[in-house]
Amino acid sequence: MAMNITKEGNIEINSSIIFKGQHPDDIHKVFGLQSSQDVYHNGWTYISYKCLESGNDKIDISFRFYKKALMRIDLIPLITLNSDNHWDNWSETKEFKLKEIYDEWLTSKIGEKRKFSWGGIESIYDSRSYNSRIVLIYK
Repeated sequence: MAMNITKEGNIEINSSIIFKGQHPDDIHKVFGLQSSQDVYHNGWTYISYKCLESGNDKIDISFRFYKKALMRIDLIPLITLNSDNHWDNWSETKEFKLKEIYDEWLTSKIGEKRKFSWGGIESIYDSRSYNSRIVLIYK
């Protein structure tokens, strides 16, 4: 993946730095307005981008803001385990393999530690949405 994650909780994508507390307008300035956005009455706003290009890689990325401050980032690197990747041949085994690939990538970027003073980062398998992802949550 061409994206970089630091131990300080910053993410670099295409030479832009994403960090805790950023405003939704800052994210739109970096990635453009071609996104889906959900605003909730409880103070949360979600902004999602599909197939965002980062170097030779593509990712789905979702930003979650509380009272207009960035508090969570969900990353789904679009890695194909084979050329025949679609719902008809989806399997939980493949998703666990992707989670393993994400764990290895995180370890190569930040080491084994996943909890920090600013929050934490981990890869997860979400059985409700049937996918694996990398989740960064700020305190």
